[in-house]
Amino acid sequence: MNNGYQGDGYQGGGYQGGGYQGGGYQGGYGDNYNNGYMNDDYDPDDDDDDDDDDGRSGINPKLEKVMTIGSIIIAIVIGCVFLVLIGNALGLFNFGAGKKKTTESTKITETSTVKTTESESASQGNGTGSTTQSNSSSDQAEVTVPDLRGLTADQAKEKLNALGLGASLAGEQASSTYAQGQIVSQNPAANSSVSKNTTVTYTISKGPEESDNQQQSVTVPDVSGLTEDEAKAELADKNLSISVSRENDDLVAKDLVIRTTPEAGASASSGDTVIVVISDGPEEEDITVPNVVGSTFTDAKDTLTALGLTVKSQEQYSDRYSAGTVMDQDVTSGVGVTKGTVITLTI
Repeated sequence: MNNGYQGDGYQGGGYQGGGYQGGGYQGGYGDNYNNGYMNDDYDPDDDDDDDDDDGRSGINPKLEKVMTIGSIIIAIVIGCVFLVLIGNALGLFNFGAGKKKTTESTKITETSTVKTTESESASQGNGTGSTTQSNSSSDQAEVTVPDLRGLTADQAKEKLNALGLGASLAGEQASSTYAQGQIVSQNPAANSSVSKNTTVTYTISKGPEESDNQQQSVTVPDVSGLTEDEAKAELADKNLSISVSRENDDLVAKDLVIRTTPEAGASASSGDTVIVVISDGPEEEDITVPNVVGSTFTDAKDTLTALGLTVKSQEQYSDRYSAGTVMDQDVTSGVGVTKGTVITLTI
């Protein structure tokens, strides 16, 4: 009470003294009022505008303080980032040095490990510590590929490994030449030259095809002297196919079987083809007709028949030729004809 109201608080310096009555309101404001309002420089509307501005721009003091501190902090952060970027660009800060050294150390360790492994490999390869270069030269040496046909897979691997070659199964295939489980073919081929460590692939036999097992052995029947149709029927009974060919033959009549290939009595497999040869009869040759005019009919007939010609006769009266003598022939002498040609004689 003493210090607050009667003392310094109100009567002393707060209100009556210097606060309101002294120089704050009655004193200072009186001069401003008398000079401003009573004169022409004062406009009452200005007070309204000032009041409006004060109402709109009034900010909470606490919020204003927070905003001020926040602005200062943001400015400091931006400044630090900017300084770090410039320093890193100029090489003032070496943030990657530790990582780089670690990476280089790792590379050195890996290199040492590789060198040690190569040395151990060379030592184990020949027991004398030979270098990697000597091993490469050994790998480049050429060897001759052995013939694997007829061998089993195990035999082939043993033989190839002894030469420094690898073995790989390519597959299986049917074969009537090699038994099941034996090697039928290989790649590279036998006796070819390859470098060591080359892999040789091979194919294993799985035995003959089922159709091969079903084939039966049959004996070719004798069909000579039969007609073509008769021969086909008899061969079909033996499950044999037929192929026909023809040729001339002086002894076998036309359209009869001369022989077969394979010949009669030979062994064949069911389904095999047998060639059947059919006769076209004797080969036809031109026969020169002789002159029999003036000969007796009996002599003329014997001559022409001996040449394979057929003779017919007819009779006619003649003052020149005696009875029973050939006076004319319908085919002039010297003309070439085929066997069996009919010659008509006039008696």
